[in-house]
Amino acid sequence: MAKFFNLLANALFPIRSLLLVVCVFSAASIFYLLVFSNVTFQERFLLPSLLTFLWGLILFVLCHSFSGRSSSYQNAHNINGWFARLKYKLATFFLWLYSIAFIVLIIVSFHFSFKVLGI
Repeated sequence: MAKFFNLLANALFPIRSLLLVVCVFSAASIFYLLVFSNVTFQERFLLPSLLTFLWGLILFVLCHSFSGRSSSYQNAHNINGWFARLKYKLATFFLWLYSIAFIVLIIVSFHFSFKVLGI
């Protein structure tokens, strides 16, 4: 599971600056819509800005959380000492737990997006 996220993060890594620009632009548009615009503009543009910010942030965090992770723990059989093995097992467990949490976050985001868009 972590290997899939690692491959996805490595595929998204070249566009990480674009994802950051999308997040900043969406956050700025949300701020502008909430503070300076009237209700008709808020009804039309606030939900797409919120969803763009949500997905841009999820992909940006995925890109920086999982890029280059699996290569550091590939030589599990060459670990000497009980403390090094314990650190390896804890690291793989928490990476697995983080992957599960990320899957739940993506499922919740899909659910929220579909509810908001009315699909």
